[in-house]
This record gives sequence, C-alpha cells and structure tokens, in this order.
Amino acid sequence: MRALVLFCVQLVVVLLLAGTAQAEVFHAPVGGRPFVLGEGHVVCGQAPTGWIVEGAGRALKPPTAKEALGKVVELTIAASPALCQSAPRKVRAVATGK
Repeated sequence: MRALVLFCVQLVVVLLLAGTAQAEVFHAPVGGRPFVLGEGHVVCGQAPTGWIVEGAGRALKPPTAKEALGKVVELTIAASPALCQSAPRKVRAVATGK
C-alpha cells in the first residue's frame, strides 16, 4: 500500500512538472494554391526546395512534384520581417495528397 501511495505521489509530481509539447505544422496539397500563413507568421529567408515564398513572406506555395508528397520540411518564421534576426522560430510544412 505504501508503495502505491509513493508511486501516485511521484506520478502527480511528474505530471505537474512536465511541459507540454507544441509543434506548428502547415499542411498543403501537392500542386495546391499558395496559402496565407496567418497573423504573426512571416517566412524568414528562402523556402525549402520545391516550396515557394510569396506575398512578402506571408504566403507559401506547396511543391508541384509528386515526389514531395509526405515529405516534411522545416521553415524559419517570425512575427514580422524585422524579427527574423532576433526572434525566429521553426515550424514544419508537409505536402499532402489532394
């Protein structure tokens, strides 16, 4: 009984201290139209091979090659172009089927 209580206490402590994981992933169909990334999202630098940055970095066009299907790429984004140097963050994009 004492071991069970100790286990429960440890479990509660771990759950309270554990952070939550959060990943931002954009999904777009191969050959699809450009999509707007949304408020506070600007692509910093160039897009990965096959992807095209449009609209001053605020939109992204998915690849047209079928080989890109299911491939996950990493993008660097920021809240504004001015923050690309000081506060960039990584997100992922994946080309999906239609």
